[in-house]
Amino acid sequence: MRLSFVLRNIFFALTLALGSVMTFAQSADLGPPLTLSNPSFEDMPRQNHPPKGWFDCGYSNESPVDVHPGNMLAGGTPFFGVDTKAFDGNTYLGMVVRDNETYEAVSQRILDGPLKAGQCYTFSIYLARAKRYNSISRATDQPVNYDTPVKLRIWGGFSYCNKGEVLAESAPVKSTEWLQYNFRFEPKRDHAYLVLEAYYKTPVLFPYNGNLLLDAAGKINPIPCDNDTPPEPEIADVPEADPPAKKPVKPAVVDVPTKPAPETPTTPAKPVNQNATLAGKRISELKPGSIIRVDKLFFKADSTALSASSMETIEEITDFLTIHSNVSIEIGGHTNNIPSDAFCDQLSLARATSVVDQLVQRGIDRSRLDPVGYGKRKPVATNRTPTGRKRNQRVEIKVLSLGS
Repeated sequence: MRLSFVLRNIFFALTLALGSVMTFAQSADLGPPLTLSNPSFEDMPRQNHPPKGWFDCGYSNESPVDVHPGNMLAGGTPFFGVDTKAFDGNTYLGMVVRDNETYEAVSQRILDGPLKAGQCYTFSIYLARAKRYNSISRATDQPVNYDTPVKLRIWGGFSYCNKGEVLAESAPVKSTEWLQYNFRFEPKRDHAYLVLEAYYKTPVLFPYNGNLLLDAAGKINPIPCDNDTPPEPEIADVPEADPPAKKPVKPAVVDVPTKPAPETPTTPAKPVNQNATLAGKRISELKPGSIIRVDKLFFKADSTALSASSMETIEEITDFLTIHSNVSIEIGGHTNNIPSDAFCDQLSLARATSVVDQLVQRGIDRSRLDPVGYGKRKPVATNRTPTGRKRNQRVEIKVLSLGS
């Protein structure tokens, strides 16, 4: 009997060991964790400057994000009155949303990336809300406390600040103590970049003043998609500040479909125009970073479909890129400020992608083309007049590389 007992124990131990080996092998097949540069947002405490390793994705007419806790200013006052201590290291990131419908975000390229379509991942980060975040209301031009809870949205994209796909989002962060938030996401497309964005609570969306603190981001861990990850623990309900008296407005949610283009380029069917320009610019007039507005690309209202009159411009861009095979470009879509932010972001990216698709179908390698949707973040004229809104609704080409 004693021998039988020993054998059963040995068998049980071997079973556990074999199970551990198999689990390790399955985990190894998923690849190593993906990492972020400076995940604890360490830097010199300062206003209006993203921490090292992070790229600011805010609005051009607004100040960038802040690194807290602030160096004590004259009289011992921290930046904006934010006195929360860092959860990890010495500093953390502070972002706000504003009552003029602008909000802050940061981005970076994922180390060891990209995120793979169809692969599942887990990601954690510590979030909190500052009791005091004093600044000026954009609506009233008066000092206010930006203390209303804000949620975190996590985007995947293929360039800095590109919001190609929402990967996950939190509930509004009410706690003034640091809490770990755990996310699980499964991208539908490959993404080399990550965007962390402060955003208003939804579905009742109206612009207000709020803040979000971020610290100690973890690694992005690949997991089996059939893994039943426990749901995020309930977060204690913390009373939030009295909401503004402004009447809530529920925005329309519009789905803007994009039609994928064939990934295999086709050979151009017509002779190449050897004198082709890039929207009027010759190669000698260009340098990396050059931005050229494309005036003769037209879309139907609230649509990604290019008009027939736009094809001449598409052909000229195709010819230019065929002649100058080392040139790579960004296609940037822009809108006016009439639709909601979400619609503008989707529409501008979809239109930029539509232009890219046309070029790929004519033989241009997709790796040389980077579609980016800027939404309504970079107006070039006033949105108060029809003429100004028409100017803002545009496509621009940015030269990324001229090659060698």
